[in-house]
Amino acid sequence: MFESVIQRALDGRIPLLLLFAGFLAGTLSLRYTPREEEPQIVVPMVSVHVSAVGLDAEQVERQVTTPLEKLLSQIHGVENVYSISQAAHT
Repeated sequence: MFESVIQRALDGRIPLLLLFAGFLAGTLSLRYTPREEEPQIVVPMVSVHVSAVGLDAEQVERQVTTPLEKLLSQIHGVENVYSISQAAHT
């Protein structure tokens, strides 16, 4: 029973009509959907490098990184501050 219904649907014009309707809808959507070739996404970022010769990583974090983080986070518009403290390799 189902095979005859499926066979009649496939032999008819409905699948061909659906194919052309989908192709037309895709073509129209590509034509009329606004797009920009090179969108301007602004992600401001600043890298600050500080050398503290003779200090180990814990001292650098305590004496340099933490105070600098507090100072930079007070700047208007700054949302995130990330830092890494490590011993200098000479």
